Amino acid sequence: MKAMTDALAKEVFDQWPKSFSVAEKKWLRIRSRSDNTMPYLYIPGSRKQAAISDGLYAHFGLDTKERERNPNHIPEIEFVDVIAIEACSSFANFCDKRSRYVAENRLGLYCQEKWLKSKKTQIGNNDCAVQNIPVRFQSVMFVLKDDLLKDILVHLHPWANEFFLSWSKRKEAGENFQAIFRRMVPEAHFVDQECELVINA
Repeated sequence: MKAMTDALAKEVFDQWPKSFSVAEKKWLRIRSRSDNTMPYLYIPGSRKQAAISDGLYAHFGLDTKERERNPNHIPEIEFVDVIAIEACSSFANFCDKRSRYVAENRLGLYCQEKWLKSKKTQIGNNDCAVQNIPVRFQSVMFVLKDDLLKDILVHLHPWANEFFLSWSKRKEAGENFQAIFRRMVPEAHFVDQECELVINA
């Protein structure tokens, strides 16, 4: 089995689907290893505490009510829901990354104009100025070395927004993407509702 490295982890995550939908809400993979203009998470007021996630999916929430009254209105982005993926090779590394996703941290998503222009059709918003978008919902998957996961399984109480995957199961996670990620979206919290995840072409 190949040892975990940041480069290999990003290579693995780049093979996962680029887009999926749940309850007619579209999610995009918005970080990859090949583009340094991609969005990143941060704590508002402290850009130095940026979270450059190893992998990141996002659903952009648009203001569509005005368009119902005015068909020519271009909706603005009101919020974003995110699913972060973090590869951790040590307990110290895990603790550092975990601290960024504490529920009390009201994160923002920083987007550059170049990236927004490249995604305006997929998002449905033509306002391509630099945007700092408030994060409404966040969940995070920690991909951990197998021995580290065994220790955490015994000693850690997960938070509601946390999910865990062993490094040795990374290939299976890509193959079972729908079953895994549908547990990580906001709709999954409504236990009596069907939650189907569809991978977009």
